[in-house]
Amino acid sequence: MTLCGETHDANGKAAHVPEAQETWQGQMGPGLLGAVLGFVLAVTLAVGLCGPALARPKSVELTAGSPPTEFAFTPHEVVLSFQRPAVLTLRNHGRVVHDLHIAALRVKMSPVAPGRSASVAFIPTVRGTFEFFCTIPGHKEVGMKGVLVVR
Repeated sequence: MTLCGETHDANGKAAHVPEAQETWQGQMGPGLLGAVLGFVLAVTLAVGLCGPALARPKSVELTAGSPPTEFAFTPHEVVLSFQRPAVLTLRNHGRVVHDLHIAALRVKMSPVAPGRSASVAFIPTVRGTFEFFCTIPGHKEVGMKGVLVVR
């Protein structure tokens, strides 16, 4: 009988027989071992490269048209993390249509009617400070803009 790589005779006396030992490599064979190691490497790389994109999105709510002025975003500054998913939601508390645009990041939200809200999801791929603004004619010019910081 063989226990833990040792052969025992009928009296229970151990007789070490190196040929009787098998390693996990010998049991798997070189092809299967390579396949398992390749799979582990692929999963490790995928998680490492895609990890940020798979992260839970940071949700930020902006309001437009809140007193004291129709033409402002609250908050005025938004901070996001580089290569981390983000969801910006715009709630329009005003009396006219508003939208949101971040030109440098090519993010554009559809117009939001009074009393409604809309969201846009994106992943900031550039670090820096960027302007966001309302593209409805005349709104940006009277102050409907803010700052997005990507760190």
